[in-house]
Amino acid sequence: SRYGGAGGSISTASLHGLSKDVAIHELGHSVANLADEYLQNDGQAQDMFEPFEPNVTINTDPKNVKWNYWYKDPQNIPGVDQFLFESMDIGYFEGGKYYASGIWRPTEFSFMSDLGQPMGAVNAEAMA
Repeated sequence: SRYGGAGGSISTASLHGLSKDVAIHELGHSVANLADEYLQNDGQAQDMFEPFEPNVTINTDPKNVKWNYWYKDPQNIPGVDQFLFESMDIGYFEGGKYYASGIWRPTEFSFMSDLGQPMGAVNAEAMA
């Protein structure tokens, strides 16, 4: 009944009440090689190579990131050029893979950052 789970070659989830959402999150790691998008510290990602995971980047040019073809308007990228956007619009949002800065993710929130959130187009594409 304790909260928990793990991704990797085999996904696991406990029998906690939130296990359904935990299992979906952990399958994101196991099936689609998705990175965690939540933050565990205030640190900056430094001396890191471009991550292999499809949902995080250290690329500092939002117009050239691996998910840029999902932008509705490349001249107005959510998280960079505007603050009025739908929560699942694809953009360039700082923080991910446990770091608060120096790494970016495609959506403000997703199931890889917060349980119960939508998958998001970039993550759903990777899962497919």
